[in-house]
This record gives sequence, structure tokens and C-alpha cells, in this order.
Amino acid sequence: ADDEGMRYLIEARGLAEETIRHFKVGLKTYPDGKFFAFPHFRKGQLVNILYRSYPPDKRFRQIDGAEHILFNEDDLIGREEVTLTEGQPDAMTLWQNGIGRTPDHGVGSIPQGVKTILPGWFSVLTAAKRINLVFDTDPSGRKAVGLFAARFGYRRCFDIVLPHVKNQKVDANKFFLSGNGALEEYQRLYVQASLADLEGVKSVE
Repeated sequence: ADDEGMRYLIEARGLAEETIRHFKVGLKTYPDGKFFAFPHFRKGQLVNILYRSYPPDKRFRQIDGAEHILFNEDDLIGREEVTLTEGQPDAMTLWQNGIGRTPDHGVGSIPQGVKTILPGWFSVLTAAKRINLVFDTDPSGRKAVGLFAARFGYRRCFDIVLPHVKNQKVDANKFFLSGNGALEEYQRLYVQASLADLEGVKSVE
């Protein structure tokens, strides 16, 4: 990213320069403005780039005709545990805080704007015995938890529900920006996480 974009990611999003460079976040300028570029790789090869407009706008686009793959897919394949978010900055935030950085645990995110689960995601998550869903706390995020549980199996999908910050619904990035103790609180939520709802039916295990 350029200096302006890097400053936003560091100051407003709380991302370290190491994290930004690790995920190879870049910048692309279109006639209608500047966009962050989040590359999506498979076996080290670029498959897609998801572009997100500079704030305050919130617009998305991708490479025409490219496959919608999971962000950070290479760190998800073959892992016994995976953690998924709804946005790339959320996954990057968790990674920065040491979540999903072990040989048996990876972290990634689903593509924004994708309303269904795509067939290619199943092979990526085949080995996962535990799938942590750290989705946004808005209605669409809560609905997505049920969708994932229904498709990937509620016996391995765990719902990590982030608490509201200042009475506002949050995502993982905003949660970790909320102040000291966020990591400890997340770890507590992880331990207490319940199996996700299966289309509205709560697990009692």
C-alpha cells in the first residue's frame, strides 16, 4: 500500500507493518478511487485479488472471472483447526495476535459479497476437526454462522460470539481495537464457545 493506505491500516485498523507485508496487501487506483488489494493465493500462486475501496466508501470488486477462494487458503489446507472471519482485515488481526499461526491451526476469511458456500471450500477444510466462526455480530453475520454450520457440520463448527463494543456490533478487527485485554477476552470466548446453530436448532452437546 502507499503511504496514505499504509497509515490507515496501521493507525485506523491497528495492523502492524509486518502483518500488512506478510499478506502482501497492496493498492490499486481506479478512475473512481483508490482500493486496497488483498491477494488470494493457492499453493503460492495468485488466484484472485479482492479490492476494497478506501474509507469512508465501502465498495468491493475482484478480478473478472476469478475463482472465489478463501483468503489465506494455503494456511488452511490440512489443518486440524481453522478460524474463519468475514473479512481479510479481521483474519489479519487474529493472525497478528497469534491466532492461527501454529502447524495445526490456520486462520483465513470468506470473500465479501459471497452469499453461499462454494464447492472448492470443502476440500480446503476437509482435515479440520474444529472450525471456529468469528463472524460479524450483525444479522447477516449471525445468519452466515447458521449457513456454515449446516453445510460443514455443526459438530465441528464453533460459534465465537464477540461482545458488542460501546453497544455497537463489531467484527474481529474492531473487537481487538477496543482496548487492553482484548486477547485475553477472546481466549475466554474461545474456551466457552458452543457448537454453532444448525439452521436455528441449538446444539445441546
